[in-house]
Amino acid sequence: MSNSGFRNLLDQWQENSANNEEQQKVTVSLNKQDVLKIAALAQIYQKDEKDITAELMHEALLELEEAMPYVAGKKVIRIEDGQEIYEDVGPTVTFIEALNRMKQDQQG
Repeated sequence: MSNSGFRNLLDQWQENSANNEEQQKVTVSLNKQDVLKIAALAQIYQKDEKDITAELMHEALLELEEAMPYVAGKKVIRIEDGQEIYEDVGPTVTFIEALNRMKQDQQG
């Protein structure tokens, strides 16, 4: 293994260590079929079922955030390339505000 191989390995360990510090244990109830699917994924990829579940949840939340629709309000907030850009009054704004409040509550 070359020096860059060790460097990559150390980076991966550091990333996993940092991710573990960010982990928070939660309890969730799942449909029996979903539990079986997670077990099957864990088996074929030789990963822990808890890791599979956490990674799936993480990706689902990222995709959900991307899918939140932009809903144009009535207020123009800026002009870009001659186009009026209206404030977003959709669920994204409310979601981000709630998320920021929760982050502040955890810090303070």
